[in-house]
Amino acid sequence: VLKGRRKNETGKCKMAIKGETREIKGANYTVQQFAARRGLALKTKLIKLIAPSAFALIGGAKAQGGNLIDADIGADVLSKSIKTMLDNLGDSADVERLVFEILSNTRRNNAQIDGLLFDDVYAGNYGELFKAVFFVIEVNYGSFFRDMGIGNLQLPGSQDSKKISQGKKPN
Repeated sequence: VLKGRRKNETGKCKMAIKGETREIKGANYTVQQFAARRGLALKTKLIKLIAPSAFALIGGAKAQGGNLIDADIGADVLSKSIKTMLDNLGDSADVERLVFEILSNTRRNNAQIDGLLFDDVYAGNYGELFKAVFFVIEVNYGSFFRDMGIGNLQLPGSQDSKKISQGKKPN
């Protein structure tokens, strides 16, 4: 028995970590949420990467009714925002490590995404890769965006993907 974990009425450890499965481009993706400490550490990395470019967008937006989605964002602001994010990415090894860290609790068609599967599946298929990454972010940090009043997290992976199931930690 794990020390410090709460037990349910049967004496088994309770787990709040949930998993979701979604079909993306014909493949079934299962994402298990990160444990809280690991998720917090990764969220910090993502915020450091994304926040400066997001603030550039927000600062340059002429919001219509306060909705950033409907904001009139000029090409100059958008290009500055993208440049800021690219500057924060670092070298290609940093990007690769970050993507693998994001996908570390993810399975594609019941196979853990490792280096070989990654190279085979995503060669020339970067659209599916980024939809999978956005799905992981949605599963792990969607409530953060909702709770902060940013609204529902509508990521590119959400638009044409079909949610299959949501529940407790997958077997």
